[in-house]
Amino acid sequence: MKPTRDATEPGPRPGPADFGLPRPAAFGSPAQPLRELGGPPGWPLLGHLPILDRRRLQQQLECWAGTHGALYRLQLGRRPVLVVADHQLAQDVMRRRPQRVLRSPTTRRVCQELGVDGLFMSEGDRWQALRRLTVRAFTPEMLRGFHPRLLAIGQRWRESWVAALRQGQQPDLARDLPRFSLEVGVALAMGVDLGAGHDGRGQPGAGSLQLQADIEFLISQVWRRINATVPLWRWFKTAPERAVDAAIERVRQALLPIVEQARAHRAAQPEATPRHLLDALLIAQARPEAGERPIELSDEQLVRLLTELVFAGEDTSAHSLAWLMTLASRHPGAWQQLQTEIAQACPEDGPAHGPDYDSLRRLPYAEALIQESQRLKPVISLLMFQAAEDQVVGGVLVPKGAGLMTLNRYSALKLGPEDRHDFRPERWLAVDGQAPCASSMPFGAGARTCPGRYAALLQMKTLLALLAPALDLLPSQAPLPAEVLEVTLRPAALDLRWKLSSRWG
Repeated sequence: MKPTRDATEPGPRPGPADFGLPRPAAFGSPAQPLRELGGPPGWPLLGHLPILDRRRLQQQLECWAGTHGALYRLQLGRRPVLVVADHQLAQDVMRRRPQRVLRSPTTRRVCQELGVDGLFMSEGDRWQALRRLTVRAFTPEMLRGFHPRLLAIGQRWRESWVAALRQGQQPDLARDLPRFSLEVGVALAMGVDLGAGHDGRGQPGAGSLQLQADIEFLISQVWRRINATVPLWRWFKTAPERAVDAAIERVRQALLPIVEQARAHRAAQPEATPRHLLDALLIAQARPEAGERPIELSDEQLVRLLTELVFAGEDTSAHSLAWLMTLASRHPGAWQQLQTEIAQACPEDGPAHGPDYDSLRRLPYAEALIQESQRLKPVISLLMFQAAEDQVVGGVLVPKGAGLMTLNRYSALKLGPEDRHDFRPERWLAVDGQAPCASSMPFGAGARTCPGRYAALLQMKTLLALLAPALDLLPSQAPLPAEVLEVTLRPAALDLRWKLSSRWG
């Protein structure tokens, strides 16, 4: 069957065939003040802060939506927050960015303190400039040029998992998928292969290991600091906080020479095909489009932008793959159908080869697996914003400075056909090119839709195309693992079991 769209290159989104979900109701005037909107009971003065379960926040908010409706109020200390569970109203909120709706100031400040300060943390004119630059860098040409390196990273990890199975051990994907995604993210962002530099004993070089450890450590600090009741690190530098500062500086010192080398390479070979995102950014800077003001980024600014892109891609891709494999293990025949499709579309000539860039476009079922797992388990399932001005959302008057939270999967689970809770990838194999669930929005909506979504889809499809011929995913009757929210929504544990396929045994 024809895929609903190509997941490796930019293109128009499918049409809104959304199972007849109701449109937002028309609201009269005047709007209802946010302070008068209902919601769960809270504490005096502190509001709902003492009762929020931060590791289960997504499920808690969805449960409250079932009780109080798709629009309800929270009170976080003195700050009122409108929770938006309806997917159309959530999309409306996202489309108001960046002029009328801003990113949560807490998230923005924490990330900037950790050296993550680029496109996602910008607002206003700076965001407009960085958005234009980044979108021009994420081109099909750049992704095509990067694919051989992505393939090499995936083959290296596949070989390690095959080796583990041959030794009678199960691969530890809970540990390895984030590391795989981090390697891909760093290679995509700046051309550095964390797993390729080896010392004389065949182990990764010390510099690569340190950079990987520092980035993993800093990513782990984001959720901790966002949820800190009091940001003590801004006034008192304890030993753990000094370790954070040291890691930030080591990452900076490791990446600055890489930016300098990329500038030198681009100056020496100005017409060469971009090898990675940094290369493409330098090209976009040097060749502004007609009528555009040139965008000049210093080496320090490029380091912070690239670090942000690595942070944004690591957990999202890893946990998306983890959920996909977990759901497929509970769906008899899903992995086998994937294996059949890949055998037909991506024939390999021995273990040294893998799917080429163009063959990934002939994998409609692989794409359906990705779409369906993201519908049920979107890793970016909750977004937090701030109103930049007084505005009306769904008939509720939200004052300037109030918070806005969007629940990005509630409609997909609450409304639609009777099988909406089932993992059924076949629903995405629509012959008319229409998406079967317009309420699914794993990459956001509006002007701030994730610019790296095609790179993420390319990464997932490439790994699936490498793994399926080599490994059989064993079915499981166990309940799905619990959901844990730590910026992204991840499974609490991975209980996947594998065996070598007959071809690789």
